[in-house]
Amino acid sequence: MPSIYLIANNPNYVNNNLKIPKKDDIIVRFNHGSINTLKLFNGITNILVLRVNQHGFHGIKNNTIINKYIISTKDIYNTKFYVLIWNNKQLNDVINNTKINDNINIDNIIISENSPSFLNKSPSSGFVFLNYIIKKYKDSKIYLVGWNFHKFDLPSCHDFIQEQYIVRKLMKINENIKII
Repeated sequence: MPSIYLIANNPNYVNNNLKIPKKDDIIVRFNHGSINTLKLFNGITNILVLRVNQHGFHGIKNNTIINKYIISTKDIYNTKFYVLIWNNKQLNDVINNTKINDNINIDNIIISENSPSFLNKSPSSGFVFLNYIIKKYKDSKIYLVGWNFHKFDLPSCHDFIQEQYIVRKLMKINENIKII
């Protein structure tokens, strides 16, 4: 089983002790990311998770699927794309208005199927994908890199206090999940 590294969009996260993962490990980045976390693992990105909103994809400029994670055309074919959507109609509407290279494979994850219904606000992309990955890779080690649940940020559209509580509970029942 691969180890999975879910890299948070934490602009203040710096960790010079992280080593390049093994060949089969999976490095996941989200949406627009941050400059500091992009430096981790030499920018290697195996999975890029993009959240869909009514205007397009978070982290995508000019409605074209390019991103600061994707350095070259070669990289785009080595990166698996997931989009987080509320329903399939929303995805179809956004894709029809977005320039997408036909050779890029995009899988979708329906948000409501991968987050608890009792959250007070919309779940964050990282939280949704963590729940998805726990189901998909039951026995893998999952490292939450730079996850501080936006402790010192202004109010958000996500309920980071509740997400943090749930993740801490998950860590108690699943020793394969760690925050680094």
